Amino acid sequence: MQRGVYIPFTPAVCLVHQFVNYGIWYAAIFSMIWLSLERHILIFHSSLTRTARGRCLFHYIPLAIFALYAPVFYFYITFIYPCERMYDAYTLVCGGPYYTCSFPQSLHCGGSNIDLIVNQMSNVPAMVLPYATAITVPKLKQKLRIVIFCKPSPHNVNPSNQQT
Repeated sequence: MQRGVYIPFTPAVCLVHQFVNYGIWYAAIFSMIWLSLERHILIFHSSLTRTARGRCLFHYIPLAIFALYAPVFYFYITFIYPCERMYDAYTLVCGGPYYTCSFPQSLHCGGSNIDLIVNQMSNVPAMVLPYATAITVPKLKQKLRIVIFCKPSPHNVNPSNQQT
């Protein structure tokens, strides 16, 4: 995009830009979300990943799902879904991959588009922040207890160090 206009302006350039802008971006975001959750699993529940079955269930399968969901979804929406598309060379990502399409009822959920519920960024922090806070607070309390317990007091002074 140069000076707000796609050069050369072709449908292929618009489609590739839409796929990279949505599919690859959300794949990176979802992968980071899973990796932060997996870090918690590896630190606090390392026994879950000691066996080959555990590694498969708690590392490889979720990582593949989180990394591949968005690219597969947006590849379908951008390149395969039959829809009459209108491209605008003066808007970001040529107007979006699906905003002019009407989706079948199977892709709607309670009147809202699945993309708006699952993929949009406003929902991601709302799902991750409470969980991240919930797993951090108990560990912080434990560390504070250790610091408070280890403070020197007159009752836990070593008698061999006292002067006579």
